[in-house]
Amino acid sequence: MKKIYLFASLALGLSLSAQQTKTATELMTITKPQNMAVGALTPTTTAFIPGSFTNSTCTITVYGAGSTSVTGGYVSGNNRYGDKEKAMRYNLADQSLMLPGTISQVSLFIGVKKPGGPGTGVMTVKVYADNAGTPGALLGTSDTKTISTLTAGSYTANIFNFTTPVSLTTSAFFVSADFSGAGQDTLGLAQSANGCASTSTLSAWDKDNTNAWGTMKAGWNLTTDLGIFPIVTAEQLDVNVKEISKDGLSLSPAFPNPAKEEVNINFNLAQAGNVEIALFDVTGKQVENLKLENLQSGSHSANINVSSLNAGIYMYSVKANNAQAFSKLTVIK
Repeated sequence: MKKIYLFASLALGLSLSAQQTKTATELMTITKPQNMAVGALTPTTTAFIPGSFTNSTCTITVYGAGSTSVTGGYVSGNNRYGDKEKAMRYNLADQSLMLPGTISQVSLFIGVKKPGGPGTGVMTVKVYADNAGTPGALLGTSDTKTISTLTAGSYTANIFNFTTPVSLTTSAFFVSADFSGAGQDTLGLAQSANGCASTSTLSAWDKDNTNAWGTMKAGWNLTTDLGIFPIVTAEQLDVNVKEISKDGLSLSPAFPNPAKEEVNINFNLAQAGNVEIALFDVTGKQVENLKLENLQSGSHSANINVSSLNAGIYMYSVKANNAQAFSKLTVIK
């Protein structure tokens, strides 16, 4: 059963059951600039911007949380359903990056602020680890900004900084805009029009009034991207790398690569110890895991059967003692 918008009796922020699909109405479109600037970038940092925000085919818009009015707030912000956070799921592998990685800034693109609010509410941005495809452990919270200082309705970046850069613990991660401190101020993020998400129906998420996370597709029946763009510092993946060395652990190229049936993960240990090898798909899901105990120092090769895996690019990690190194391989059929 869908929620029905009752203008006369329901006001913004009422605690309604968030298990039902909520109602969204497109209110406006936002003109895209020719070039989008999200904040200061260096040669070692990458801005994660969904393709729907940069290509010429997707419309950027704002949805109201109701049938015909903005009385109920906004889908991608605070609203009458009591939603607390809106998040995007990203993956380092999508930008050919690998762990370790850090986030020091996030740009929010706000589509609209409801006129007449007191402007005293506040917002933060949060980073979560990926837990089997859902938001997991909280990794960091940004500085706090008063809503009156935020710019809406244009492509001006609202930059949220982290006093200490957030260290990512998983290749996939979530970045959220937290509206729970907004109070009477009502605002919503810019988002791509329904059906125009650059990755999948699982990219955009929200936390409802019961603190439960769910996809925007399940909660609002919207396939969309949100204006939440993290700026990430991470190492580039390079399938042709000759060797990766870190803290007494060295990786040599996997062979064969591309692989069809089996692949050998080659590494060298400076000292004896236990080794764990994990293989991840492009969504960050672990698909293989191998533990090797009491290996001596020197060169080793671990064989992994990849015949049951789908064709594509995979990232693998080798962990030994206090060191961990990453590389990637390709599976073909």
